[in-house]
Amino acid sequence: NGPNDGYTLVVGGIAPIVLVPAVKKLRYDVDKDLVPLGLIWRSPQVFAVRASLDVKTVADFVAYAKANTGKVTIGSAGIGTVPHLACEYLNKVAGTSILHVPYRDVNSGTMATVGNITQMFFGVSTSAKSQIDSGALRGLAVSTAQRSVLLPNLPTMMESGYPTFNMPGWGGLFATAGTPKDV
Repeated sequence: NGPNDGYTLVVGGIAPIVLVPAVKKLRYDVDKDLVPLGLIWRSPQVFAVRASLDVKTVADFVAYAKANTGKVTIGSAGIGTVPHLACEYLNKVAGTSILHVPYRDVNSGTMATVGNITQMFFGVSTSAKSQIDSGALRGLAVSTAQRSVLLPNLPTMMESGYPTFNMPGWGGLFATAGTPKDV
């Protein structure tokens, strides 16, 4: 809780505003303590594989994952993050059994895939772009309904055959509860 003077604002993303409060009791209650002001950003997650993996499309990867049940791993930024949920959703809609390997942050999850520890990852497009551009990773798709401005050659998961797959990361601006509406 902070002053409700309109000068104290909170920038929060999907994890602290939606995901964490859904699974853990916190000192704050998003619905009671914060007033949403607006969306600041929306970013796609990139579905990428290590460059040495012989898959070029999402369909190729799904076939590979089904042929290697229990052996395919994904690195992510941690349990309960958007990349983790994207992996679990892929498992659900594609009928795969990809094993989630949580790391403490997005860069560690990315490097696990670059370093051939995991086969794939869903990660933030800004973090993945340089690895894709350098050839260390192969981007297969983005998780948003529209293609990424950053990686326009990557199809969406929807274009790749999964019409309900729309999982952006996002961040918004919030005021503290009790801030006068006119402020």
